[in-house]
Amino acid sequence: LDVIKKYDISLPVFYDFEYPTSNGKRTGRLFEAGLTKKENSRLINAFCTEIEDAGYQSGVYASSFMYKSNFKMSELDKSIYIWVADYNPSVTYNGDYDLWQFSDKGQVNGVKKRVDENYWYIKN
Repeated sequence: LDVIKKYDISLPVFYDFEYPTSNGKRTGRLFEAGLTKKENSRLINAFCTEIEDAGYQSGVYASSFMYKSNFKMSELDKSIYIWVADYNPSVTYNGDYDLWQFSDKGQVNGVKKRVDENYWYIKN
């Protein structure tokens, strides 16, 4: 919150829930903690509550695999935006979601590296 407070943020602030890998194996404090689906969901809720209490919208970003295997989705607060990364012809996660990252092979003039491509489904 100290870092973002100096910016005019109009989009949600997301919790990026991914396990880093080293030599093809998952690693890092979050993975090594061995948390349950319910505990992971509590972490996300705690982060998002802090973000929302500060006046921002909040969300969680993860792969379809992570949503299916590491979260108890019914435990997540309903105000949280769900952004799913899934590089398949359609999303393989069966739950509700607001954003879909469908590729990491996008190109933008003036940007030398590839960029992610996403759809954002606006709620009515």
